[in-house]
Amino acid sequence: GKTLEPYLMGGGLQQYQQGLGQAYGFDGTQQAAVGGMQAILNDVLLMLNAIGIPPIPPHWGVLSRALVTLEGIALQGDPHYSLIRQAYPL
Repeated sequence: GKTLEPYLMGGGLQQYQQGLGQAYGFDGTQQAAVGGMQAILNDVLLMLNAIGIPPIPPHWGVLSRALVTLEGIALQGDPHYSLIRQAYPL
């Protein structure tokens, strides 16, 4: 969906933020940010429900943060690095 597409393109957080902004119409206002975050959450929950994944356990948050940190370190060496692209063959 449009929530993950910007991440799959690589380039780290800045590219992901720009992609989300374009996909969800973030224009810098608080109203757009709140509406956009609700739309993102709704899309993620719909996607998880559609593929039959139960609610995400709390420890996944810790794992996600670790992966984001590792990707941030890798992006310092290669601004277009994508952890998802590197892990995809696995």
